[in-house]
Amino acid sequence: MNNFHPLRLGRFWIGLFGLIGLFGLGSCEAQDVQVTQVSAPSDIAPKQAASADQPTSLERLSIYEFGQIYEPSGIRAIGNGKFLVIEDETSRALSLLEPRSPSGFFRTPITSNNPFLVGPLEDLEGIATNDHGSFYAITSHSKNAKYRLPASRKKLVRFELNDSKMSNSAVIHGLKKQILEKFGTLRKRISGKKADLNIEALSYHRVDHSLLIGLRAPLKGEKAIIVVLKNPGPVFEKGEKIEFAEQLVRLDLDGGGIRAMAYDATLGGYLILSRREDKKDKSFKLWLWDGEVTVQRIRFGSNIDLDFAEGVTPISFAGADGILIVFDDGNRRKKRGGHYLFVPYDHLRFSSGWAKQVGTSN
Repeated sequence: MNNFHPLRLGRFWIGLFGLIGLFGLGSCEAQDVQVTQVSAPSDIAPKQAASADQPTSLERLSIYEFGQIYEPSGIRAIGNGKFLVIEDETSRALSLLEPRSPSGFFRTPITSNNPFLVGPLEDLEGIATNDHGSFYAITSHSKNAKYRLPASRKKLVRFELNDSKMSNSAVIHGLKKQILEKFGTLRKRISGKKADLNIEALSYHRVDHSLLIGLRAPLKGEKAIIVVLKNPGPVFEKGEKIEFAEQLVRLDLDGGGIRAMAYDATLGGYLILSRREDKKDKSFKLWLWDGEVTVQRIRFGSNIDLDFAEGVTPISFAGADGILIVFDDGNRRKKRGGHYLFVPYDHLRFSSGWAKQVGTSN
């Protein structure tokens, strides 16, 4: 691969967070975390050195390494300069971070005032917030490495945050079954031991108050799929039956499934990260969907590679507005954290002269 991986061009290390397990599995006070620049480990050094007199685009961007967040699978800005980071691992599912550039972050682990109601959240993949400050979080609903689907992997959770405490929590367990009962075309595509429904993205629609559920798999005709849950409010507040939009949204993302999704009011659309599973190089891409009929590619520069990108959110960071992307590229055994990349809006380059059509299907 000729392109540099963006996270190999510079390393910033955030001091140890001392993360604890979620829901009372441990205890830890919030920490003020310092940022220190360090050299990249030899096993992840770039294959080529950037020319000193021709700095890459990444040298103008902010790339950081989390201290003990190894598998960030999503991120969501929540106002007041703070954001939530979610992880695949049950013991470190949710963290509240407050940027304190240039000194680092103030981190608070999220705990629950009713841990037995929520229970463990394994393979947490998507997080969204509605207009009233409530949060929705969703697990992958996919089988684990042993082709089993424990209850901890099939949850849609709604909760509120009071400081760092989850409150007014509620859980839905039967979402996958209802999706497959509603959409036979999805059910047909996951027959077999290895094939499966895999949820990796969640976003809240500000106009019709629905939840957009983005699928990594399956695809339909090489198009990514979004399932629309029409009534999340009444479902959680009144116990009403789940209602889905009659049609699945299908997006042409160059054959990639959806890895993350977030609405960006500044750009007037949904940021979507995708990955094409049958390609090794340049398989991760970023898009902007208008929520209706068009989607276009977003690039940062020829040197940027989005490998392992798993979450995206608009945010104000270090005095600038832009988007924040988190990468699930950490290594717990080597104590190497996952990374995040801040891209100011003026660094975004949109495809011009074309817009791919969005289809619907049942």
